Amino acid sequence: MTQPKSKEKVAILAGGGVLPTAVAHAILKAEKQILMVTFKGQPKPETMENVPTIELGLGAIAKVIKTLKTEKCTHVCMAGFLSKPSFFDLKLDMRGAKILASLATHNDDALLSRLCREFESEGFIVLGAHELVPQLLASEGVLGKNKPTDKQLKDINIGFKAAKTLGGLDIGQAVIVKDQVVLGVEAVEGTAELIKRCAPLRGRKNKGGVLIKAIKPNQDTRVDMPGVGLLTLQSLKDLGFDGLAVEAGQTLLLDGAAFIEKADKLGLYVYGVSEEKENV
Repeated sequence: MTQPKSKEKVAILAGGGVLPTAVAHAILKAEKQILMVTFKGQPKPETMENVPTIELGLGAIAKVIKTLKTEKCTHVCMAGFLSKPSFFDLKLDMRGAKILASLATHNDDALLSRLCREFESEGFIVLGAHELVPQLLASEGVLGKNKPTDKQLKDINIGFKAAKTLGGLDIGQAVIVKDQVVLGVEAVEGTAELIKRCAPLRGRKNKGGVLIKAIKPNQDTRVDMPGVGLLTLQSLKDLGFDGLAVEAGQTLLLDGAAFIEKADKLGLYVYGVSEEKENV
């Protein structure tokens, strides 16, 4: 892990949610310089005072790189969620178009990894959000007061294996399982829509089931580590799901301690799965 020194400057390429703010707080606490870059027409991070912010076009790769150099940034960190535009509608500049044309497949993993290499080729050091806020990483086992049953642990095991298999094809990071049946897998629509889509597929009682999130095999964790927040918990509760399982050490609990407190309050279990031990 490469931590920036005090005289170096970190650019946060920021989307929505709490993660960019958490990263910014960590950088400022360490007395590092910072620049927040947001994107036109995309979700924005929480408002922060005393953080210089610039808004640029999402596909303006050359402009982003030029701006970071002008601002004397040395490190880059991508944090927060974006509304995924269709590749058919994404407006890329010439540099961005060349990057896209160089890819064998137009999927998230390939594009984000290629962007990392592009920044590195310009001399920037790319940092993962988890390197700056490691305290947000999920630990192993039962996380909170609520514990999954043996039957639910079987569902978690099935879902974890399914997520890893599908992740190898860069289809998504999440699946939903109930009674050892995979009800749905995450695709381009995202986790929130996956939860809604699977809710009516659970039989007459229309309740139960678990959401499982896991990192994709060979995924570059610096730019696309799985994360879960309070809205996901509330959606699971509102639609009658039992809980959530995440890959330990490879998933960000975006609200930290407040995330587990919220799960406890809602009566949901949160479970951290270790791929190495395969202990579910």
